[in-house]
Amino acid sequence: MRGVSLDRLQRRAAPYVFVSPFFVLFAVFGVYPIIHSLYLSFFNQVGVGAPMTFIGADNYLALARDARFVRALFNTSYYAAGSIFVILPTALLAAVILNAAEVRWKHFFRLTYFMPYLTSAVVVAIIFILLHADVATVHRRVDRRRPERLIHARERPSFPGRRS
Repeated sequence: MRGVSLDRLQRRAAPYVFVSPFFVLFAVFGVYPIIHSLYLSFFNQVGVGAPMTFIGADNYLALARDARFVRALFNTSYYAAGSIFVILPTALLAAVILNAAEVRWKHFFRLTYFMPYLTSAVVVAIIFILLHADVATVHRRVDRRRPERLIHARERPSFPGRRS
């Protein structure tokens, strides 16, 4: 290997080594099941362990003749088209309008949009505080050697920036 040192080779190979687990897992749990399912769809099998018989595209022809499948395919296509051609442009238009400089109450509208996301985090924080409200008791049990630090821990909690 003329002109290529081991260090340079490692630097060139490092990105591929770090990315390879994703591709291996994607191939094993994503690509292989899809290809195997496509392969199995050309066979008929009555029960586990029974012999498989090749039937070709008969399964797909049966699906095309099934009224429930055709209706489900129409409903899915209708929902996807509505999402792409109605919901996305409406959301983009709302974002452009709310980011315009002339809009009054811009911050209020942003607040009302993001409020559901914020309230869920606040609820989780309140539940966490309620679950761990009696922290002083835990500290007393853990650190019995220096209880003088925890005499007023429950009555006067110390917050960052608070002057005692």
